[in-house]
Amino acid sequence: MCRASHPLPSSRVISALAALALVLAGCGLLDSAPDPDPAAEAFAQGWQEGGIPDALLAASASAETVNEILENTAAQLGGDPIVEVRTVERDEQGDGATARLALTWTLPAGAWSYETTVPLVLGQDEEGWQVVWSTSVLHPELTEGQWLRSRSVVPERATILDADDQPLFTPLPVVHIGVEPQAVENLDQVLAVLADLVGIDPGPLRERVEAAAPDVFVDVITLRQEDFEPVRAALEPVPGLLFREGERPLAPTTGFARALLGRVGAPTAEVLEEARPGFGPGDELGLSGLQRQFQEQLSGRPGSEVVVVSAEGEALGPVYETAPNFGAPLRTTLVPEIQNAADAAVVDAATPSMIVAIRPSSGEVVAVAHGPDGGGANSAFTGQYPPGSSFKVVTSAALFAAGVEADEMVECPETATIFGRSFRNAEGGAFGTVPYREAFARSCNTTFVELTPRLPDEVMAQAAGGFGFGGDWSPGIPGFTGQVPPPQDDVERAASMIGQGRVLASPLLMASVTAAVADGNWRPPVLLPDHAQPGAGPVALDPATVDALQEMMRQVVEAGTGTTVAGVPGEPVHAKTGTAEYGDEDPPRTHAWFIGYQGDLAFAVLVEDGEAGGSVAGPVAARFLEQFPRG
Repeated sequence: MCRASHPLPSSRVISALAALALVLAGCGLLDSAPDPDPAAEAFAQGWQEGGIPDALLAASASAETVNEILENTAAQLGGDPIVEVRTVERDEQGDGATARLALTWTLPAGAWSYETTVPLVLGQDEEGWQVVWSTSVLHPELTEGQWLRSRSVVPERATILDADDQPLFTPLPVVHIGVEPQAVENLDQVLAVLADLVGIDPGPLRERVEAAAPDVFVDVITLRQEDFEPVRAALEPVPGLLFREGERPLAPTTGFARALLGRVGAPTAEVLEEARPGFGPGDELGLSGLQRQFQEQLSGRPGSEVVVVSAEGEALGPVYETAPNFGAPLRTTLVPEIQNAADAAVVDAATPSMIVAIRPSSGEVVAVAHGPDGGGANSAFTGQYPPGSSFKVVTSAALFAAGVEADEMVECPETATIFGRSFRNAEGGAFGTVPYREAFARSCNTTFVELTPRLPDEVMAQAAGGFGFGGDWSPGIPGFTGQVPPPQDDVERAASMIGQGRVLASPLLMASVTAAVADGNWRPPVLLPDHAQPGAGPVALDPATVDALQEMMRQVVEAGTGTTVAGVPGEPVHAKTGTAEYGDEDPPRTHAWFIGYQGDLAFAVLVEDGEAGGSVAGPVAARFLEQFPRG
């Protein structure tokens, strides 16, 4: 008679029982023993779906034991396998059979497939077939007590290169500071010391420490070795603090182009989710900047390894392995010596400040600096700021195209009312009737707005486009290419003449504007040679316009608003200052600009909430040029 089946261990094996029913359906109804194929199919289906019913197993093993082994293996290998029955063959006696199964596991590096054999025996009274379980069913190379463990083989991270293809990130010694909860005597003391010496927010850290297991290393911060040494003596005596030395890919200095390049470290959950499969919490991944934007290129693809582990936990050897795919270096155009000078120029800034430096002859971006703390976002590329009077370089090119001449006599009153709105010079003052070139050098807003009727909108748009405004170019990463929209009314048209209204630019764009004056050609900026998009560039500027702009920008330094860089060593500096109003406050807040070039180095300096371009951004430009190595 047919034997009643045992209750299933879980709902996950309902489908397996359905298949098993096919095995038992013929019990007692056929003169010959039932076919073993349905039993093999039921076993394969139960394995694949996470549950083997007890009735399908011979007395040598229980469903609880087998399912626990399969569940643990699935946890180690990342999920249940796909199991297919290839063949089922009965032995000559007819009471035994062997099923050949094909298994496919999905590992981070790809699929791992192999075949295994499953012995089956005919149950008592020939009532049905059952599987004779052993560890070798899991994998042919396993013996009793052994199990499988997988791990990712993470490749060494590729680096970011400078303009000479030299690594910008190299392995440097670091110290990982952490808290061991069970060793803490006074948590308030630990939090206070860490907040004071390394700037940790005590609130979130308290929550993490209190929620952690007693013997866990609660990671706090990782410091460069040279940054750890000054605080070592104060930190080491504090009970509960632990210190682990190691290495991490780091830029030359803490602030070196940090907002642009980003940093590498232990990944957050969000970063880990973005990364390719195979990386874990203990791996090093890009957390920000280029390191994160080009994660896949730099990190490569992990390989996989499956090893046999003894009952004592000893790894005995691999049964499967696939090599990782190494990442590729990311080429940049940065020049470390120039970058260091730019970083040093903004490190002590009172408000967020930035510098972008470009080679006019090539359009290559050689430095991108943010101060005072290295910056978070890469605002030098993506920021959208009114350019203020630095935009008068573009306006002048448009006015020359419309017929204005550099030596033409113009008025520079203290204020000018245009279309019902009053405009004034940013730093006050009135200079009477002067040549246009002097009005430019002294940054006379009133002169420019009074020339509004002489500049058709289409001529302004064409001139701005020739300097890259609104173009579809890209330096290789996101960057704001500016906007000079058609004016909505006459007042906005006048405001656009002095880089106000809805005119917006990024420091990257304004550095390319002054580079165009230096070279005579506007070239789309390039930071990542393998990823940059040139758009419609380069654009040749009118030679006469270039000559006039070069002369006027030199006059800014010699006798205008940019005299702060007059004493800089080396070739003559050409510049234009800008004070850009923004917001709705009265009086409005301002950003300070200073753009210019010296030889084959063009730059743009922006100081957020700076009072005036010449007096605030100018000294930053001077520090940059003075520290720039020559010869």
